[in-house]
Amino acid sequence: MQLTREERDYLIKELTVELHAQVDGGRKNLIVPKCPYCGKTGGKYGIYIGPEMGRKKPFMAHCFKCGHTTTTLEQLLKDIGRSDLIPDETTSFSQLTIPQFALLDN
Repeated sequence: MQLTREERDYLIKELTVELHAQVDGGRKNLIVPKCPYCGKTGGKYGIYIGPEMGRKKPFMAHCFKCGHTTTTLEQLLKDIGRSDLIPDETTSFSQLTIPQFALLDN
């Protein structure tokens, strides 16, 4: 699923507040002070928020202490107890055409 810029920014803001994270100097990672899996403190847990590049995908996360890795946004949000933030698939009606039989005659 492709996120809009507004959805992406909203998720980053929510993750920052929820996990007490800070954006790193390159603005491509959220550094979380305490790993939600092993509890290690000291910024060993990071969430990639940069653009998709090769194997790097937005919202992949990894702890450099316990080695726990999540590869999808959905998995990350479920693991931290924020399933309510998982974006819903929506349908676009921008190309909607009304069939002839549905048009009313005057």
